[in-house]
Amino acid sequence: MQENRFISIISKFAIPILFYFVGISILLTIIYQEKKHSLLKEVDNKLSRTLDIIPISLLKDFHDRATDSLSISPIEDWDNIKRLTKLAKQFDVSFLYTLIIRNGKVYFTSCSTNNQEIQHKTTVRYFTEYTEASDKLKKLPISNKILFETTSDRWGTFRSALKPLYSPGGNIYIAGADMDISYIEDKLSQELFYLILSGIILTLLFIPTLVQVIRIDKKITNSLKKQIDEQTAELSNKLVENSQTTIKLEKALQEKEEFAQKAQEALNSKTNLITTISHELRTPLNVIIGINTLLFQTKLNDEQKDYCQTINNAAIQIVKLIEEAMQVYYSQPERINLELSLFEINDLLMQLINQFSSALRHKKINLTYEIDEQIPTHLVGDVSFLRQILFNLINNAIKFTEKGNIHINVTFDEINPNDNKIVVLFKISDTGIGIDEEQQRKILKALNDDGQLINKSSGLGLGLTLSKHLAKMLNASIWFKSEKNKGTDFYLRVALGVGTVNKNPEELPLIPENANSEKYKKEHFHILLAEDNELNVKVALRSLEKFKHEISIAQSGKQVISLMKNDHFDIILMDIEMPEMDGIEAAKFIRNHPEEVGHINVPIIALTAHATPEMQNLCKNAGINNFVVKPINFNELNELMHKLVNNTLSQE
Repeated sequence: MQENRFISIISKFAIPILFYFVGISILLTIIYQEKKHSLLKEVDNKLSRTLDIIPISLLKDFHDRATDSLSISPIEDWDNIKRLTKLAKQFDVSFLYTLIIRNGKVYFTSCSTNNQEIQHKTTVRYFTEYTEASDKLKKLPISNKILFETTSDRWGTFRSALKPLYSPGGNIYIAGADMDISYIEDKLSQELFYLILSGIILTLLFIPTLVQVIRIDKKITNSLKKQIDEQTAELSNKLVENSQTTIKLEKALQEKEEFAQKAQEALNSKTNLITTISHELRTPLNVIIGINTLLFQTKLNDEQKDYCQTINNAAIQIVKLIEEAMQVYYSQPERINLELSLFEINDLLMQLINQFSSALRHKKINLTYEIDEQIPTHLVGDVSFLRQILFNLINNAIKFTEKGNIHINVTFDEINPNDNKIVVLFKISDTGIGIDEEQQRKILKALNDDGQLINKSSGLGLGLTLSKHLAKMLNASIWFKSEKNKGTDFYLRVALGVGTVNKNPEELPLIPENANSEKYKKEHFHILLAEDNELNVKVALRSLEKFKHEISIAQSGKQVISLMKNDHFDIILMDIEMPEMDGIEAAKFIRNHPEEVGHINVPIIALTAHATPEMQNLCKNAGINNFVVKPINFNELNELMHKLVNNTLSQE
C-alpha cells in the first residue's frame, strides 16, 4: 500500500521534475553559448579593426605590382614582413597577411612572422601557395563580405578574419588576420565548471522543496486546498506587481540611456542636419528652375510668361532663403563676404511688390511705397541681403494683416561724408493685429541678444531671425513699434554708398563684370556631364544643348575615367555624389593618373547641392577648378565654362 502511494506521488510529480531539469539544462546551455558568443565577438571586433590598418601599412601600389612570384623582390617582401609583424604586436594578434587568388589557387603576398624568424631572417613567403584555403575563402571576392573562420591544428585553435579589398588600381586582394583563441577554451571550461556547479546547487535547493510539497500533499484537505489557493493567488499578484515594477525601472533606465545617446547624436549632427536640409531642398529646386527656364524659352503668351516669371521669382527667393539660413549658421566673420553692387531703391521695391502680388490680391490688401526725393537714384550696397531683410519684414506684415493697407516709407536720414555714404531709413507699416506687450518683450530681447534665436514663441519665427543676422552683417539696425489691434511699424536703418551709372566700372570692382563682352577663343565645347540623377541630366542636357555644346553622359566616377580614356573633352561638369566612385575621388584620379586619362589638365566644375565651406575645401584639394551650387543658372555656368576653357578665368 505504501509502495503504491509512493509510486503515485512520483507519477504525479514526474512531469514537473522533468521540466525542471530540462529547463535548468537549457538555461545553463544558453548561458554557456552566450559567453562563448561574447568572447568570439570581442575577438572578431579586434580582428576587424586590425584588417582596416593592413592596407595603410603596405605601399599603396603593392597589390597592383604583386602579379607573380617574380614581381616583388625579397627585400621588399622582408620589409612587408617586418611591418606586418610590428602591426600584429601592436594589436596583439597572432598573424597578419594578404592573399591573392590566381587560377583558383590562393597565394600569400605578404605576412607577419614570429620573433625568431625576424631575428634570423629565415622566412620569405611571398607568393607561397596557401594550400589549406577553404572554399569560402576562394569565393570571398564574389561575396564581397568579411569572413570569420575558426580552425584548429597542431599549433592551437585560431580565429581568422578575411576581408576583400581593392587596390588603387582596382585589383582585388584579401586581407587576413589570425588570433590564437586557445585561452577562450580555458575560459569556457572554467565557465562550464561554474555552470555545472550552479546546476547542482539549484538541484539541491529543489529537493527540499519537493519533499515539502509531498508532505503538504499528504495533509491536504478541501479547506486547506482553498486556503492555499487563495494564498498562492495573493503571492502571484505580488510577484506580478514586483515584476512590473522591475520592468518599469529597467524601461526607465533604458529610456534614460537612449535619451542621453540621442541628445549626444543630435549635438554631433547639428551641422549635418542643416547641410542635409540645404542639399535636399536645392536638388529639386535645380530641376524646378531648370525646367521652368526651358519652358520660358518656348512659345508662350504673355499670361503664361508671367506665370513662368512668378515661378522663377518664387524659386529664386527660396534659394535666397536657404542661402541666408546657411549664412546664419556660418555667421562667423571669416565666412561671410558682402557682395556690393549698384542698384535703385525704386526697382528693388517694385521687384518685392511683384513677388507678393498674388498674396496681396488674395487678401485684398493695398501695398504702397514712397521714396524721399533726397535719396540718390543709384546706391551701392549688398542688395541681396537688403532684399532679403525687406522681403521678410513685408512678408510678416502681410501675414499678420487681414485687411487694410501696408505702406513702405523710405526716408533720407543723414550723410556720412567720410566714407561717401548716406543713411536710409525704411519703415514698413501695417494695419494688422499688432503685437501684445508680452510678445513685444520677447521680440525686443531676441533683437538685442546676439545669441538669441527667435522661435515660435515670438510669433515671427525664422524670417525675423534671418533679418536680425543679415542686418548685423550690414552694420544696420532693426526695431519696431506696435499696439495691439492697431498695427505694427518695423524700421530698418542702413548706410549705403552713393553710385552713378556714368562711373567707370573699374572704379566699382565689386559690381559684377559683363562676361558677354569677352571675346572667347572657342564657342562650342565637348562636355562630359557626370550626373546620376535622371531629372538633373534632363535639365542639364536641354539647357546646355541650347548653347550648341556636345554633351556626353557618365553616371559614375568610373564611367568618367572610362570615357576619358577613349575621348577628348574640353571640360567636365562633375556631380559630387555618384555611385561606385564619387566626384571627389574621380577628380583626384584624373589629376593623379595622367598615363591613364591622358588629359589631366581638363577643367573640372563641381556641381553639388552641398553649399558648405567644408565641401568647397574638399573640391579644391581634389584639383577641381570651380564650385557651382545647385540650383544652377546655366547662363552663368556657360560663361564660367568659356572662361575656363579659354584660360580667361584667373585661378589661384
